[in-house]
Amino acid sequence: MKPSNRQRFASLLVAASVLGAAQAPAVAHAGELIVEGRINTTFITDTSFDALSNENHVVGTWLGVGYDLGAYVLPGFRAYVLLDSTGLSRERFNGALSMDWSRQVLMAAADYGPDLWGFFRPSVRVGAGWATQSLTLASANPSVHDRTHDLAATAALGFELYVPYTNDPAGPPLFNTITFGLGGHFGYMAQTTANFNDLRADDDAYADSDPWQRAGSNFGELDIDGLYWNLGLVVRFLL
Repeated sequence: MKPSNRQRFASLLVAASVLGAAQAPAVAHAGELIVEGRINTTFITDTSFDALSNENHVVGTWLGVGYDLGAYVLPGFRAYVLLDSTGLSRERFNGALSMDWSRQVLMAAADYGPDLWGFFRPSVRVGAGWATQSLTLASANPSVHDRTHDLAATAALGFELYVPYTNDPAGPPLFNTITFGLGGHFGYMAQTTANFNDLRADDDAYADSDPWQRAGSNFGELDIDGLYWNLGLVVRFLL
């Protein structure tokens, strides 16, 4: 039976861990803090997204703060808090209707990968958390809006290319404890379907004397599962 791609990648990570340990001895330190700032592109194939955009992708920001737990759990293991933020605006019917949509995903993630040769780190990452989406529709009448709360999960393969720590007492102290690099991930984001079924105006949108009772509007469901990739800056701090 032939090994799957996942089995091959897992075997490669194990082999790389052994090789990296042999060729790049770890620097003795209490821990390492990692900060990521990236541009993230998500590809959405579900037709429900067509109401918001003519494109099949949306661009946003990806922020992450991680801590190296290798000294406590497993060499190469990190714990992360991730924030994925994106949004877009669109006008329809010759500008008679404007739509503003945004999404924020806050996740906790586990990340594993060996540091190879002091400048390269391949990795695999899984995470799960909480997502919120907001939708506002505006026309000649007061704008209406709704917010949903959803569950989200991700799995991704990643990499880092970084400048090695100098580890030289005679060198600049800054680069003994801080290093910079380029990092990215390619993965899949799954999220429970959002249901915008109660779009309403603000309580003060109508006069107190207004006699009409208004029900919420139903925009329908929005499914934004999809592949994503991101690329950006990584900063690592020795603690």
